[in-house]
Amino acid sequence: VAAGDLKPIIHAARPLSEIAKSMRELIDREVVGKSIILPGAPSEAEE
Repeated sequence: VAAGDLKPIIHAARPLSEIAKSMRELIDREVVGKSIILPGAPSEAEE
């Protein structure tokens, strides 16, 4: 990954406050790639 040979697919990066949405997408098999949780990041409502 560091050398750039592998490029991880990121489905979404969300704040911890939106974990329910991320988990629902995982359960419903809507995620292709990684779902990243960002502790301390502002939610979409706060931006």
